[in-house]
Amino acid sequence: MNPQDLRGRLATTLDPDPVPEPGPRDLLAAVLIPIVEGTEPSVVFTRRTDHLSRHAGEISFPGGLRHAEDATLEDTAVRETEEELGLARASVDVLGALPPEELDACADHVRGLLAERAPAEPRPTRAVGVAGTVTTLAVLSLGLPEEDPALLHGHRMTSALIQAEVERLAALRVSEIRGLRGMHPDRAPVIIAGALVVAETLRFFRLDDVEVSEHDLMHGAALAAAELPERHEGAAPPGAYTCC
Repeated sequence: MNPQDLRGRLATTLDPDPVPEPGPRDLLAAVLIPIVEGTEPSVVFTRRTDHLSRHAGEISFPGGLRHAEDATLEDTAVRETEEELGLARASVDVLGALPPEELDACADHVRGLLAERAPAEPRPTRAVGVAGTVTTLAVLSLGLPEEDPALLHGHRMTSALIQAEVERLAALRVSEIRGLRGMHPDRAPVIIAGALVVAETLRFFRLDDVEVSEHDLMHGAALAAAELPERHEGAAPPGAYTCC
């Protein structure tokens, strides 16, 4: 494909003047996809250094968070590219922007929190999921009309299955998610975020699957309490009445 044909195709896909609509607490970021024109156009990737606390060693496009001096996200992408690759701004011809990827932004936020707060040791060797998000994903994966603890308890879901479910749900409106077989209506607005957290947690700890449990922390607390030695109450205090 020659450069002119490529430019023509991209012109029908890209937004020439994107206007982001961030929430009040959102942090904006942008990347540049450098396409080098030539006999056969090529794309430039970068590799993040291994010492970084987030996304160390990952293959990526040049880019980063918007700075106060950046008038637009285009300025952010071009500035970061100049800093990372030494590519002068005058050499860059920006054709347009792809739609913002909210799902990727959410996943990036989850990865950042895990990298920052998850302890280095001990590293888990298996995952057990409890409560609404995991049981709802299990209901969907089994095609059940409603939650059935007897069928869900012990059910295992692979990380690939959960990631596929995240992508499937993300393509639906909330009203469509509410209509899915087995979906509790109140869970529909938050199931994508919950499923994404599960998927990214499995990815972070390099776990292949998660086991569903219908038990929860209260069950564990009760079992732990049952193993405690019986407390001796002693004699009743003076003036106390006893009966029976």
